[in-house]
Amino acid sequence: MSKDDEKVIMYDSDEAATHETRTITKWWSRHGGGWADSKEGEHFARYDGCTHRKCEKCGEVYEKNSYCKSCVAANRRDRFNELPVIDWNGKCMVYSEALDEYFQEPILAVEAGDEHGLKPSELMLTECKRLALNELSSDRWYDELHEDDSAIKEIEGLIEKFNEELAKIETNTWYPGKRAINVKEWEDVH
Repeated sequence: MSKDDEKVIMYDSDEAATHETRTITKWWSRHGGGWADSKEGEHFARYDGCTHRKCEKCGEVYEKNSYCKSCVAANRRDRFNELPVIDWNGKCMVYSEALDEYFQEPILAVEAGDEHGLKPSELMLTECKRLALNELSSDRWYDELHEDDSAIKEIEGLIEKFNEELAKIETNTWYPGKRAINVKEWEDVH
C-alpha cells in the first residue's frame, strides 16, 4: 500500500488506540520498566533494577554506572609495561599515569610520588609531546568560493605563509607520549 492509499487515522480516533487488559509475560525491573521475555530482555531489566554489579574478571563489586577499579588499574599497568623505555631527554615534560599529573622533570614526579607513598617505578612516567597546532587549509572556503575565483590563489598563498609561521610556534601544551621514562636512577635514591 502506498502512502497515498493509506487510511487517515486521527489522534482522537478509536482506531488509533484501544484501552484493554492483556496478560503478557515480560521481564520487569524494580522501577517498573518492562522488557521482552528473552535473554536480552532479562539483561536489560536486571541492569535497570540493579545498583551494583560484580566484575566478571576479578569478582569485585562496583556501582553499575562505574567500572571495576582493580581491573582498570591492572590494565593501565599492563599497557604501560608494554611501552618502549627511554632515558629522559632533559627537555620534555613528563606525565605520571599514577598521579594523573604533569611535571617539568622526572625528579619532581619522584618527589610528588614520595608524598603519596609511591616508588618511582609505580609512577608510570611517560615522555610528553608538545601539541602542534593544526594548519589552516583553503578547504575551509571550498563551498563558498567559485572554483575559478581569482582570490583562491591569493588566499592559498596567504595560508601557506601563515602555516609556515605557525609551524615555528612552540606551544606550552603537552600530552602524554607513547614511551616510558627510565626511572632506575631514582629507584636507588628513594
